[in-house]
Amino acid sequence: MVNAPLLKNKIQLVSAVIFLSSAVSGQIPIAVVEFEGKNISQAEASILTDRLRNELFRTDAFQVIEREMVEQILSEQDFQLSGCTTNECLVEVGKLVGVGIIVGGSIGKVGNVFTVSARLVDVETGKLVQVTDYDYEGEIGELLKSGMRGVALELSGEKITGIDPERASDEEWNEFSQYRLMGFSVIDLDSQEAQNYSFEAESGVLVAKVNSSSTAAKGGIQPGDVVVKVGNNNINNLHNYRQSIEDYKEGETVLLRMVRGNSIHLVAIDLNHQANDGELRKNRNTKRAFLSLGLLEMLLGFAGIIFVLGLTVGG
Repeated sequence: MVNAPLLKNKIQLVSAVIFLSSAVSGQIPIAVVEFEGKNISQAEASILTDRLRNELFRTDAFQVIEREMVEQILSEQDFQLSGCTTNECLVEVGKLVGVGIIVGGSIGKVGNVFTVSARLVDVETGKLVQVTDYDYEGEIGELLKSGMRGVALELSGEKITGIDPERASDEEWNEFSQYRLMGFSVIDLDSQEAQNYSFEAESGVLVAKVNSSSTAAKGGIQPGDVVVKVGNNNINNLHNYRQSIEDYKEGETVLLRMVRGNSIHLVAIDLNHQANDGELRKNRNTKRAFLSLGLLEMLLGFAGIIFVLGLTVGG
């Protein structure tokens, strides 16, 4: 039979350690609840959730609690995690685990489009901290390999950083381009995905995704547009496009010649100066401020827990 006081002390101690550790690292402690699968198997949803958990850790914005630890704590509390999709349920899980923010959501499929609906919930207030709806058209394997990273980045309020241009593949660089450098990603005209679009251009690269908060989006760039020229360089494929962009330095302006149907558009993009970038950083700082508000209380609580545990063991 579970000793309730000891269990409570154990959970409080875990919570205190989490908060103290996060205070040192400057990261926000979070736990990720398995996402609900809609029109995909729950096994697939579970695998994608695991990848999201890893990608959230890689953003360096969060201290992600391991799934095994979450499951152990909930098991000791006889808490049934299956079907936990509401904000109220997520908040309850967050309180039991002892984190400040809990992550939940769903992964669905309509036609050949996968949609990931994810949200960060403040455990203390029950309010939404961040929400993202990420759509991916293609195979589920590609959603696993690159799409879940995009979801993690949007949830963290950050853009992709730390990429090594010399080692990154064209596909990894293209993802970096969408979220930080250009504000959109492209694909080769002869790719299978490009066949879903109607375009007149015979050479260039096709815009597949546009970051909605970027200057590219505000400049009118849309999925289906074809980039035929970067500066003075004619574009033939993704590799050629990447090389042309890498000729520029961050902060410089790139002039793009775009083809949409029978019309030609000229669009200027400032590299690494995407719209709302400051707001995104502010959002992240706000989340970190949330951690600092309860730090003193947690330090005092931690000392009290140690004292209680000492009495328990001594008795």
